[in-house]
Amino acid sequence: MPLVEQLSSALGASAAYTAIARIVGEGRDATVAAPGIVRPLLMASLFQRQPGPVLFVLAGENAAERFVRQTAAFLEPGQVLRFPERAGLPWAAEAPDLGVVGQRARALHALSSGRPAIVVASARALLRALPPQGGQAFDPLLLEVGATLDLEEVAARLSRMGYERVETAEERGQFAVRGGVLDVCASEGPHPVRAELLGDEIETLRRYVPSTGQAIGDAGRTEVFGCREVVLSVRSATRAHRVLGSKALKNPEIAHHLELMSQGVYFNGVERYLPVLYEQQGTLTDYLSPDTLVVVAEPRALFDDAARRYDELVAAAKTAGVPVEGLVMPPARIDLGGRRRLTMLSLLHAGGVVDAEIAARRPEVSGGEERFVGGMRAILDIGHTVVLAVPDRRTRRRVGDVLAEAGVPVADMAAGSGDGGSSAGEGIRTAVGVKRGTVYLSAADVSAGFVMPDARLAIVSIDDIHPRSAARQSAREVDPTRMSFAFAPGDYVVHATHGIALFVEMQRKEVFGAERDYVVLEYAKGDRLYVPVEQIDRVSKYVGADGGAPRITRLNTADWSKATGKARKAARRLAFDLVDLYARRAAVDGHAFAPDTPWQLEMEAMFPYVETPDQLAAIADVKADMESGKPMDRLICGDVGYGKTEVAIRAAFKVTQDDRQVMVLCPTTILAQQHFTNFSERFEPFGVRVAVLSRFRTPSQQAEALAGFASGDVAVLIGTHRLLSRDVSPRALGLVIIDEEQRFGVEHKEHLKNLREQVDVLTMSATPIPRTLQMSLSGVRDMSVIDTPPPNRFPVQVHAGEWDEDVVSGAIRRELERGGQVYYVSNRVRSID
Repeated sequence: MPLVEQLSSALGASAAYTAIARIVGEGRDATVAAPGIVRPLLMASLFQRQPGPVLFVLAGENAAERFVRQTAAFLEPGQVLRFPERAGLPWAAEAPDLGVVGQRARALHALSSGRPAIVVASARALLRALPPQGGQAFDPLLLEVGATLDLEEVAARLSRMGYERVETAEERGQFAVRGGVLDVCASEGPHPVRAELLGDEIETLRRYVPSTGQAIGDAGRTEVFGCREVVLSVRSATRAHRVLGSKALKNPEIAHHLELMSQGVYFNGVERYLPVLYEQQGTLTDYLSPDTLVVVAEPRALFDDAARRYDELVAAAKTAGVPVEGLVMPPARIDLGGRRRLTMLSLLHAGGVVDAEIAARRPEVSGGEERFVGGMRAILDIGHTVVLAVPDRRTRRRVGDVLAEAGVPVADMAAGSGDGGSSAGEGIRTAVGVKRGTVYLSAADVSAGFVMPDARLAIVSIDDIHPRSAARQSAREVDPTRMSFAFAPGDYVVHATHGIALFVEMQRKEVFGAERDYVVLEYAKGDRLYVPVEQIDRVSKYVGADGGAPRITRLNTADWSKATGKARKAARRLAFDLVDLYARRAAVDGHAFAPDTPWQLEMEAMFPYVETPDQLAAIADVKADMESGKPMDRLICGDVGYGKTEVAIRAAFKVTQDDRQVMVLCPTTILAQQHFTNFSERFEPFGVRVAVLSRFRTPSQQAEALAGFASGDVAVLIGTHRLLSRDVSPRALGLVIIDEEQRFGVEHKEHLKNLREQVDVLTMSATPIPRTLQMSLSGVRDMSVIDTPPPNRFPVQVHAGEWDEDVVSGAIRRELERGGQVYYVSNRVRSID
């Protein structure tokens, strides 16, 4: 039973509320003065007395979102809907927020069909133009067990609604058909659904997890709303061709879009053609059924909210050089009259033109347990009905026990309500009806309480006593079908407390009268652990060092505690080794390299580009370290293409001028070959020999490079982890350059760790691992950051869409015209030519 129904008798004692309810029930317009804290209950109660379509309009998107949450706390799920403003500009060619589009479609369908629901909208959300009322843009596809479906017809309809047909539906706006199975990730809905058909009839309708593909529970009746606010039909495409045909001859983009519209293919920004797809445009108010109750809160604020947003859109359109006619409606076009109307004003601005005044104040119950109990007693003593709203069952029982121990009569309204079982403890009885002189515990999620003297009613929220943390509130809203799992059924996973297990499946189980979703983990000897999805952060995918299958842990044994204990000891030993290593480095004397030679300056002058300020600073830092008497250990951190390699080249050449050798360690063979080419081109004019060890070199060439490195003929040796082999023995190693250290394994890093004590080490990385970064930030290792992009480096622009030869060739031409480079990746070898 919704909370508002349990409070109906208490509200009936208010003369002001009774007067407003009578006027609205008679179909007449009414005006009520009421503070904002009591309006959600007032609206919920009027709706409960006379169910029907309601449009509630107020100023501001945040206020609308807040009002939805507050009103929904008093009613049953699904009775309060949101009509949100669409983000972005109506003429922008950007992907729509499918969740917002779906919410708007659900609200419009409810209002136009006369369905009993409260639709909450801000004034600014009403400005965007819509297709005219009477079309099919907002009609849902209904899925329920027992319904008859033709899968091909359904697939065609979903495509017309803007859905993308794919092999596996994993994201909003996608659907998949496999045999007699239909998967749909709705634009707006509580979860993705899977319909399994027996012939043409839906046999089962279940929720499923897109990341694992696993069905986890019955879905019930589901309405699937569209992904677009326009419908591409033959008629609309013909009209668009007629209006834009002349422009298409001069504009390839318009011509391409007209071609897509004629084929019924949706694209980002299709809604900007709304004025040419339909002869006339509509607004939300055009969709109101005749019996809709329109509720406006603070009419002056509504007009200001709409006018301010309209001015912003007009200014943006003027800057972009596009017309707003047909895309945005002026505030005067939004007509909220002509239907039953309830106006809500604040007490301060009401004056004497209202039909009733409802006064309310905040309850004084915060400030510790003593003040809480005293505040509740004070409300009871003046003869009020008191409801204490606490969504969490354990917290509800704890608060109830505090009141019961203090001698305050307490009854539990939530017992048997399916929220997790009764919270009744000793001294807490189960509520039968609501009367004065007792504190009633409710599971409703009321965000702010109030006291109504006229009704002798007090609603106290747990947030009035002590605010809940955002993390605690969000934990109640975990939906596994909207989560992304890093593991699938059959994968090995690790639970932080219980160890390594096999992920079996997702299950929905009823515990203490409430249904919850669980992750089922199987341990050794067939033991199973059911982990609530709210605790999924404690489960991670198992990643082994050798990629082999691990040994599964036994539940209720010391196996996992022993394994974690060993790991802690190993980590502690590694930490002490690192501290000892860097302590020895600080104590020993390294090789102090000589200042720059004329050859060094000449080699640096061969650099064909202008150094960035950060590059010059990093080069200066490296040279200062090398010329000091301590071994260098510096991290060069910078994005790809920001000039880290040039820093390494200059450091390596400086080492060769002191008759010492350099090792350049790379994570991949391709990168080693690239470095070999770069180093060779720069060093060859000065007689400095560079060699590379890679699979591109023959065994004889590799043997020759190793012999030259051992004799000192090879000054710079470049390669992958092959450089860490025992047969690599330099004559006089002076510098080790490590490119992308995070991509080397633990064994390789152990070898590098020993090198650091004796020689200078220069590490380069665009994405250093946390340990390297922490050591650099804490001062254990030195770090230089190259944060300045080179000249002509522009921010990356990403465009995702269907294949279009004109778009691709245009992008390539623009890049070549500015002297840039193009890297083209094809997904098929057969057609790559």
